[in-house]
Amino acid sequence: MYPKGTHIRLTAMSGELDMPSGLTGTVDFVDDIGQLQMTWDNGRTLALVPGEDSFSAISQPKPVQTRTEKPDAPLIGSNGNIFFTHIKSGRHAGAG
Repeated sequence: MYPKGTHIRLTAMSGELDMPSGLTGTVDFVDDIGQLQMTWDNGRTLALVPGEDSFSAISQPKPVQTRTEKPDAPLIGSNGNIFFTHIKSGRHAGAG
C-alpha cells in the first residue's frame, strides 16, 4: 500500500514531540510487522505505525513499465534487418 519512495505527510506521531504535524518524509520500506520505515525531511529515521500514528500519502512513485513481448516476436532494426528474441538451447544442426 505504501511502496518505497512514497511521500508521506505526518499529522501526529504518538510520543514524539519533535515530529510536528505537517512534516514530510519518504518511505524506505515496510517492515515485517507493517511499520513504515521512514526517512524524514528533518533528518530523522523513525517508523510510522499505521493505526497509532496519523499520516497521509501525498505522492507515490510511478510504476516502472516493462516491455513485454512474445518470445518469438521478431524485432526490426533501423536498417530493416529482422532479429528474433528467442534463442533455443541445445545442439546445433549438423553437430556430431
